[in-house]
Amino acid sequence: MPVESAEVAAPLIYHSKEFIVDSGGAGKFRGGLSQRLEVGSRSGEELTLSAAAFERLTEGPAGRQGGHRGSAGEVFLSDGTHIRHKGIHRIPAGETLVLHTPGGGGFGDPIHRDRSEVERDLAHGLISDEAALHIYHLDGNNSEE
Repeated sequence: MPVESAEVAAPLIYHSKEFIVDSGGAGKFRGGLSQRLEVGSRSGEELTLSAAAFERLTEGPAGRQGGHRGSAGEVFLSDGTHIRHKGIHRIPAGETLVLHTPGGGGFGDPIHRDRSEVERDLAHGLISDEAALHIYHLDGNNSEE
């Protein structure tokens, strides 16, 4: 759902919505990245959250056929209070809800990911220099054989 639609339909304001680097499970086909969303009250009032759909907060989705696990989700308030279970939660006035969605699991051994795809992921900030080097073994001297 577009941020603007959510803001029109509810008394919310999105402070950020962005991808989380290295959150998709490494693989020949990398898993989808997690998103970081920070949401608060548009009017500055307390919000009530019905947390019925929070999943994968302790362990991210498994990879397949040698792919790595995606990152686990995380839900917390801007004051650092973690939300670890389903139910009704109060978000005090002035605080925001921070949601990290789980990343998707990778498929296939990451060493077999196409070098141009790894370079593209790195250039677009989807993976870190460390992941490119240590997981995908991209050192700048690789060439397709």
